[in-house]
Amino acid sequence: MSIKLGFGRVDFMGLGFWHGDRISGTAKQPGTQQRQLTYLKHIGAISGSLLIASSSISTMAVAPAQAQFAPYCQQTLEAITEKENLRQAMRKGNRKAEKKYRNLVTDHARHLTACRKQNAFRTQGIWLRLYECDVRPGRIEETLDRIVERGYNEIFVETFYNGMVLLPKADNPTEWQSVLQSRGLEKRDLLAEVIKKGRERGLK
Repeated sequence: MSIKLGFGRVDFMGLGFWHGDRISGTAKQPGTQQRQLTYLKHIGAISGSLLIASSSISTMAVAPAQAQFAPYCQQTLEAITEKENLRQAMRKGNRKAEKKYRNLVTDHARHLTACRKQNAFRTQGIWLRLYECDVRPGRIEETLDRIVERGYNEIFVETFYNGMVLLPKADNPTEWQSVLQSRGLEKRDLLAEVIKKGRERGLK
């Protein structure tokens, strides 16, 4: 509703606004001005509340949900200890521990991938050199687990070092001597093993 005043036309959300003693030649009715001003105050309060609520909802909708991870994508001490205990039990032939260990390895791989996607550094790599002593049962698994637990998601395996190559002695087309020289290890391929087990842990 618009009401013509002496100095112009005023309209506020369809409500009249009183000014002076008379409006458009109509006498002011007692109490009407006070009721309208009170009504306007309520409208202003409601509008302000709606604006705040709308702003809060908008912020909630825009902000992406992110999981909480430890700094540098590292595993917790509890998780590291649990995996170590399961790995040792697995070496002793505990089938139940082996299953739990495999599941934990998969969980940590997913955790590492998800964390790196949210981290400013999508890739954190480390160089890895393997020796003949790494053919011992569980040694490669232990090494790779420690790498994952520290948040690394990429390894650079030294294939050539000290005049040797990380290829099996029985299948070495290079002029370099194989790292594994002991009897019975002629067909052991440490390079293939570390690549396979690394990928199982989410490592590149």
